[in-house]
Amino acid sequence: MSIVAVFKEADTLIFSTDSRAMVLDNSAVASDVEQKIFAIAPNTFFAASGRTGAGECQLERARKIAADLKTTDIQVIAREVARVSIPVLDILLDRLRKETDETSRKVVSGADIIQGFTLVGRSARKLGYVKCLFKAQADGTIKCTTEAYFEAKRKLTAQAGTPIEIFRKIATEFANEPSNWTGPMDRASMRFLEAAKRETHSIGGPWQIVSMDSTGTHLVSMPAWAKYPANSFVVPEGGKSESL
Repeated sequence: MSIVAVFKEADTLIFSTDSRAMVLDNSAVASDVEQKIFAIAPNTFFAASGRTGAGECQLERARKIAADLKTTDIQVIAREVARVSIPVLDILLDRLRKETDETSRKVVSGADIIQGFTLVGRSARKLGYVKCLFKAQADGTIKCTTEAYFEAKRKLTAQAGTPIEIFRKIATEFANEPSNWTGPMDRASMRFLEAAKRETHSIGGPWQIVSMDSTGTHLVSMPAWAKYPANSFVVPEGGKSESL
């Protein structure tokens, strides 16, 4: 797992991740050219954290649900993706029980999440995000915890492969700096991302950043190899969208 972060304030949102993928036991870098932010519908984006195969399955289901239900409501999509994820993650968890590395043991014990995904876009015309995290329980089942936010006050949500003690230190230092809550949100977002990157070997490669506001959806930072469907950036009423 690397990092997935969302900054939200009023009608502005910044969705960010890196481009690094690790081998299964998190001991080595597998790739620094992994696309992690994907369009699943017009002005609606998805990023997973955890195992690549499970994330690909969730991405496929998110796109299918959006198309079948003809919706861009991220709360509806997230609810359905979470529901169909459980059987897939049950299989993954069973596989991880057979592994002996520390990363797998933490997942099996419930100390770390087994998988997570974040959707950004709109619900009931409000801009925001929905984050779903999946954890193993003591009885062997998997529990999904959902966080949704569509309010105006500035808020940060993030999940990362940073060791929890270090991540808490980064988050506390970030929260205690007043400029991160009153200054430009794009600068605050980058300060947080770079702080996490400096402390975490599983965060690397180019940043992938999409911003959304009342004027449209914009690519802030995206590698040339990242691909999007032609209808990913659709002009909202009264606004405009950047071309790709």
